[in-house]
Amino acid sequence: MKLYHVSMGWTETPKLFIPRIPKTRANFEDGITKRICLSTSIEGCLNAMAEKPYRYNTKLTIYQCDVEDFVRYDELYLSGKVYDACLTQECWYLKPLVMDGKYVFLKEFACDCQFVPLEHKKKELITRILSLLEEYPIDIPYDITLLEHHTMYDLMYQILPSYFTSCDLDLEDVFGSIGLPSLRTMYHLKFSDKVSL
Repeated sequence: MKLYHVSMGWTETPKLFIPRIPKTRANFEDGITKRICLSTSIEGCLNAMAEKPYRYNTKLTIYQCDVEDFVRYDELYLSGKVYDACLTQECWYLKPLVMDGKYVFLKEFACDCQFVPLEHKKKELITRILSLLEEYPIDIPYDITLLEHHTMYDLMYQILPSYFTSCDLDLEDVFGSIGLPSLRTMYHLKFSDKVSL
């Protein structure tokens, strides 16, 4: 499968990547497994970065590989090793890997915030959501065990929004009030190639 890695600045290419524990990772993320962080898209790579390149004309090196024996993003998300992998589609490769890179300038992008569905706090979050919705005439499965059969991602982005909008509830207000963290995401990326001087 084709996967990507993005480095800030213009770094060597081709480059040998050695699995390691990232210095900048979220508090909830795995601090034991040495890995090379990849994503299914360039946007996913940028969104997974702790310090995103929020300036135009930022220099980036975009690496690409084609590997099969990697840890998938859904496994990382459901196991709680990468709490936002369902949004960034972060994958891990656990062996040394040589990748070719391309030098680019980040010319344009758009930004938005997405709430992070914390799978490891699902039961607590479901309880908070149901408590919040008790004052509205909503016919939803109030049996927590029924809701627990879904991932938090499915609940937040596919199942519950229709209930919220039927009561004119703003999704940002609901998710913010139950204490979900947000992830600033980048999309509609446009690049220009490095120009040789």
